Amino acid sequence: MFYPLRKAEIYRRCKICILPLLTTFALTAPVNAAPITTTTFMGIDFSIEPGSAGIFESVTLPDIVSGGLFGLFMWNGSEFVFKTEHYAGTPYTFDDPGVTTFRVLGLEDSTGVDDTDLSSFDVNFTYTIGDDTNNSYTMSPVYSDAYDVPAPGTLALLAAGLLLVSGASYRTKTT
Repeated sequence: MFYPLRKAEIYRRCKICILPLLTTFALTAPVNAAPITTTTFMGIDFSIEPGSAGIFESVTLPDIVSGGLFGLFMWNGSEFVFKTEHYAGTPYTFDDPGVTTFRVLGLEDSTGVDDTDLSSFDVNFTYTIGDDTNNSYTMSPVYSDAYDVPAPGTLALLAAGLLLVSGASYRTKTT
């Protein structure tokens, strides 16, 4: 036969079940644990080197992935600003009079470009004055902003807390 319990009795029984769990286990993250930081290669910055005769007039991006679509960003003096999406293999002409610095994004792992050797990203330029013999440029890898991934101990602590709360809630509903 089922005997209904009073609220005080339910509270006492739950308290008896939960308190030993809280006092027996010490679920704490190490004090010196550092978050895991990750970065991802995602593009290349192009800049005309000082002493070059001209600036970039147009660019043709390599077709390293069939139908590759890249994002072009222009430097406005303080930050890179999105300009357009552009398909590889077709020339893109910059606004007059040209640019000294721009960014190409959209280089996923599938493109095969190595961030330690950017020469595999074979780009063709035209310049406002001259050609490759009297103009030089730098290519710098662009990485995604670093973000912190919680340490595994933090996730375990969160999971244990959620299980305790849901278990107490379920126990209260069923009794």
